[in-house]
Amino acid sequence: MNVAPRKRISPEVLFYDKAEMLKGMPFNVRFFRHEEYTPHYHNFCESVIVLGGSGLHRSSCGDYRIFAGDVFTISPGIVHGYDECSNLFLVNLMLDPEQEWLPEADLRNIPGFAALFDFEPQFRRQTEFRAKLTLNVEKLTHLCAMMQSLNDELRLRPAGYLFTARGYLALILSDLSRCYGASGRTGSYKMTQLTMMLQFMKENHRRRITLEDIARHGNTSTRGANRIFNEFLQMPPIEQLLRIRLHAAAEMLAVQGCPVAETAYACGFNDSNYFSVQFRKLFGLSPRAYAKRGGRIAETLPAVEA
Repeated sequence: MNVAPRKRISPEVLFYDKAEMLKGMPFNVRFFRHEEYTPHYHNFCESVIVLGGSGLHRSSCGDYRIFAGDVFTISPGIVHGYDECSNLFLVNLMLDPEQEWLPEADLRNIPGFAALFDFEPQFRRQTEFRAKLTLNVEKLTHLCAMMQSLNDELRLRPAGYLFTARGYLALILSDLSRCYGASGRTGSYKMTQLTMMLQFMKENHRRRITLEDIARHGNTSTRGANRIFNEFLQMPPIEQLLRIRLHAAAEMLAVQGCPVAETAYACGFNDSNYFSVQFRKLFGLSPRAYAKRGGRIAETLPAVEA
């Protein structure tokens, strides 16, 4: 077991700082045995694999039981801890959100990656989402061995350790992402479907998209797509597409200073007047006023902006 440096922010809550936990690296790994409830938070992303035992994961997003094989990701700033522990043994993969751990382009093409590392943590904050990835014994044993190898490289630092560590990290993230996409759990499968539909919308928001197009990319029917979006985002797919387009337009106005009409057409709107009305509804300002202020987001959708 590695003993983590920590700072007590209040009598009840500890803060784990990435400067101490990651030692200047873009990622690190630590094995923990938990016996008592210690609420804490940190300024890095943390993916947790339960290697053995059981417990109750308590967080500001809600409480849920965890068992061997469970995998979940905790975003920076979330106060959480482990209670009612029974031989609870975890491995934490810690990732600095401000550094590049790996070239992510290929990873983000695996729907399970975005689901596990982006969408699921945010839906835990926004909704009652409780589904999580659970590994079988064979996959858990395999990933535990790779985590130990990654830990050895980072701790012992032999020649070429960073290159080798990145290789292990790539294998770990790839395996977890593929497992998430192949999970038979209803909640995880729906999350993967939602991720595929959102990715399609983000990549194609500048052109005409129908509900049928969106549903097809989620391997579901139009009715199924509506159910999934309403369950996780409390809105239908077409409304989410509208918001993605509006966020893309807001970035163009604030960063590039594009004219309003040009921005509207570039982001998939055929009518600049309709665009202006919808923009004001979402951001509380007209597109022109927003651009003059250099951008001010009055409403955000962290996981699904364009």
